[in-house]
Amino acid sequence: MRGDSLWKISTRLYGTGYNWVLIAQENKLANPNIIHAGNLLTVPKAETQVRTYTVVRGDSLWSISERYYGTGFQWYKIRDANSGKVGVLSNGRPLITPGRVLIIP
Repeated sequence: MRGDSLWKISTRLYGTGYNWVLIAQENKLANPNIIHAGNLLTVPKAETQVRTYTVVRGDSLWSISERYYGTGFQWYKIRDANSGKVGVLSNGRPLITPGRVLIIP
C-alpha cells in the first residue's frame, strides 16, 4: 500500500513495529527501507502469545490502541476483548481504571 513501511506493516499484523526485522529477513530485502506499493511480501507467522497491558492514570482505549496498533481507530478491539473490564460513562464513552489489566488482541 502506498506510504507503507515495514514498521507500519509489522504494527498492523503483529501489534508492534519491532517485528519489521522478521518481515525483512523473510523476504531477503537488500534494503528494508525501500519497499514499493504493489510488492508482494511474505509475512512470517507471529508467535501466539496473549499480550496484556496494565492501565495507568491518563490512559484511554484510544491511547492504548495507538501504542499497540499504531492508530487509535482500533480501540474497539481492546474493548471487545475485555468484556466486563471496560465500563461505560453516562455519555457512552468507555471507562477504564488504573491498575486494570487488559488483554490486547
